Amino acid sequence: MKTSLFIISSLLLAGYLNAAELMPFQKFTISVDEKYIDQPLHFLVPEDHNKKSLPLIVLLHGGGGGTKPEHPLNYLKTDEEKWGGLLNRGEAVVVAPYMMKSEQPSIAWNNDGIVEEYLANVILEAHKRFNIDPERVILMGWSMGGYGAYHIAQSYPDRFAAVIAGAGGWRASDWRNSRTGGIPLILIHGEADAVYKKRPHYTDIQEALNGYDSMKKAGVNVHLLTTPGAGHSPSEQVKKVHEAWDLVKKRKRDLTRIFLSTPIVKIDKKDRGWISIDKLSPGKIMIEEQRQVTGKRGAWKDWDFSEEEFNAFKLQSFQKKIEGAWVDAVYAGKNRFDIKTKNIAGITVRMNDKMVNFAEPIVIFVNDHKVFDEKVIPDPKLAEAWFKKRKDLGMKYDGKVSLVVKGEG
Repeated sequence: MKTSLFIISSLLLAGYLNAAELMPFQKFTISVDEKYIDQPLHFLVPEDHNKKSLPLIVLLHGGGGGTKPEHPLNYLKTDEEKWGGLLNRGEAVVVAPYMMKSEQPSIAWNNDGIVEEYLANVILEAHKRFNIDPERVILMGWSMGGYGAYHIAQSYPDRFAAVIAGAGGWRASDWRNSRTGGIPLILIHGEADAVYKKRPHYTDIQEALNGYDSMKKAGVNVHLLTTPGAGHSPSEQVKKVHEAWDLVKKRKRDLTRIFLSTPIVKIDKKDRGWISIDKLSPGKIMIEEQRQVTGKRGAWKDWDFSEEEFNAFKLQSFQKKIEGAWVDAVYAGKNRFDIKTKNIAGITVRMNDKMVNFAEPIVIFVNDHKVFDEKVIPDPKLAEAWFKKRKDLGMKYDGKVSLVVKGEG
């Protein structure tokens, strides 16, 4: 199946293209939000994209502070040795956005709150232009984009059917957030990512190994794909990228279960799926933190230490208590919601006619106590307001119940 490359941008990007590989292309302007008018989006699109609904792959590029706007195109080249060999199968529409401006550009995809809003607009723009299934949006990131994928798997898991994190890393985390929807979280990493005097331990294999162990303990649907001898470049792990895609390409988003914790997710971004935290109570929760305990990490221009010290580098995960709260909410079917909370004084539960039968009472249990058993009258204005806030075509809720929470899980 043939594919074409489309570029959505307000910048003149024609000079960045290799016409033999990537023609034809078109230039558009981002239209869903003027705030992002200068952000280039690169699209790889099957020619028959309008004949059937396709999944969307949101591809977060690597790089750092000096990364140029054309850099995402490197991931879309359609020769088999690149990711485009996978993407060129015509099984999905692919968008590779350029990173948002950031005070710390090396972690631009980890900018909490800002990156989630930006990606919501990226996805909505893709929906506007192409025939995309809103329940089959896959996030894929590499290196800096891999860091972003680890982050977004916790901060924005309700938007994606699956997350693929390649050659990335993480620090403080509450992996229970990634239980949301049971999303598959695929970790890809080369076992020789760090090499003395060539590449520091910025994205060491231990990031993936520790993350995998922590996620397993947290009940996350996680898969680990490693390649012996492979370094940091995605071109060395194309087979694992193909394997990851085959694991998730038929996956649909499932919002039956929602987990949301704060402050891993900032309290001013306290919405997830059909649940919102309205008010907190004082208290602490447990999170996981990863820290260097031995050896030398290295730096691009600083190798004033021995190879032995470099090879002694070790990351370790630690449990840590912080001020925070969590909610673990399950829609059990047949108009019933079961919710557990910690350090929460108020929540809102949302619903629509795809979830519940509004002609029957809605039953809500919080911390094993029935707190609501009444009919809910849907209001289209609620769905409009929620879409305006979340910009998610698959998440329009016209019914809601706000509750005061007493007791905790």
